[in-house]
Amino acid sequence: MSNQKIPLSEQEKRIKFQDWLENLQQESWQLELLVSGFAIFLILGAYDSLQELQLTANYLSLSISRNFVINAPVTILVFGWVFFLFNLLLHVLLRGLWISTIGLRYVSGDIDYEKLKFTPKFRALLEKKIGSFDLYIERLEKLSSVVFAFTFLTFFTMLSFGLYFFIFGLFVNVLYFLANWLLLGSLINWLRILLLFFYLLFGLIYLIDFLTLGWFKRKSWAARWYLPIYRLMSLITLSFIYRPIYYNLVDNRFGRLIGFMLVPYILIVIFIVSLHFETHEYYPEKDAEKFAFSQDNYDDLRAERRLVTGPSIPSPYIHNGYLEVFIPYLPNLDDPVLQLICPGFIPAKTTTLQTNIVLSMNNVSPKEEGPLNADSSFQCLRQLPRIYINDSLIQQLDLLLYEHPNRQERGMRTTLDIQYLKRGKYLLNVEKQRRDQQHLDSLTWQPIASIPFWVE
Repeated sequence: MSNQKIPLSEQEKRIKFQDWLENLQQESWQLELLVSGFAIFLILGAYDSLQELQLTANYLSLSISRNFVINAPVTILVFGWVFFLFNLLLHVLLRGLWISTIGLRYVSGDIDYEKLKFTPKFRALLEKKIGSFDLYIERLEKLSSVVFAFTFLTFFTMLSFGLYFFIFGLFVNVLYFLANWLLLGSLINWLRILLLFFYLLFGLIYLIDFLTLGWFKRKSWAARWYLPIYRLMSLITLSFIYRPIYYNLVDNRFGRLIGFMLVPYILIVIFIVSLHFETHEYYPEKDAEKFAFSQDNYDDLRAERRLVTGPSIPSPYIHNGYLEVFIPYLPNLDDPVLQLICPGFIPAKTTTLQTNIVLSMNNVSPKEEGPLNADSSFQCLRQLPRIYINDSLIQQLDLLLYEHPNRQERGMRTTLDIQYLKRGKYLLNVEKQRRDQQHLDSLTWQPIASIPFWVE
């Protein structure tokens, strides 16, 4: 007798697969708890990497004028991390409650309202609101499963938002690069406005359809023009990855309620996370730099994951008679000033995207190509700051280009001879030239830091 297996038909395979899914569905809570626990462990472990990513994005945003390309996706990713962790903890809590109810049912069975001896009015109310204990267990089971699926739906939805803003910023920057490269500067403004308008319009229409659970898809008059928008935005946001979860969730009354709660739920969680108590009513924070001691101003006290975004000195205590001062170069704020200080000088580069492998792509100004004029650039940069000790202006600053060892922040460094100062406390005041908000074609000196230090 032959032992050869008879191949199953497609229908038999489908039935067998459905039976397998039905059996797996009954035991899915074990997989949910396993995945939730493992995911929580990975999420907590990714906290340091996420902070590092934020730090890198913050540093890059200081140098890129259109920094929303970086800031928006990273900010949404951070919020996605918060929601993922919050939802998974909520799921574990609900599953734990569900397991406890099953154990309690094994011990005491269903709720016996007669033994409680409540008045008829309260008994009727409790029987209506609570019902049987089995019904309560069923509700917890359904809620736990929905929360688990809702967790991934929320996370991928927020990733879609991040991709949407990232692609938008990428298009704007690519268009800006091409306009400069092809000498189309006169066309760049209206092209960017046109791109901005249609991109935001398509995104808004797609968002409305998502939040209304497919309102445009149910309208025959919108089918023809909305279908191309739907396909384009699906590709940009990668929503096709989680779309089956979305439609399976909203095809019933309970799921639609969950779908409508998606955006309010996100806003509520963001609001809760942002809450904090303010108990120090008389402790000033704004305009109090001259009275404050900030560790960010000192290299030996600054936290490891902090950027040098303002003037800094090595230590609050000076014992060798020399004070080293680092003044960072912040392109977002300094470049418009440098254009007014040195109107006739055009640098050879503005923004550079490089790879250490083979290729490099340089955004080179079409008016001047070639090596950067280091001397002219440095002469422009050195006109940005001026330094006071208390109220005395340092007349001659011996400034040098410097990359700070903290995060290779670029700027200028000077060493002040302060041996003439007596033992005691002093204030290092740093000012930089900034554009006058009333007259954008003129400059004014603005204080940017007041750093206390002590001469030993």
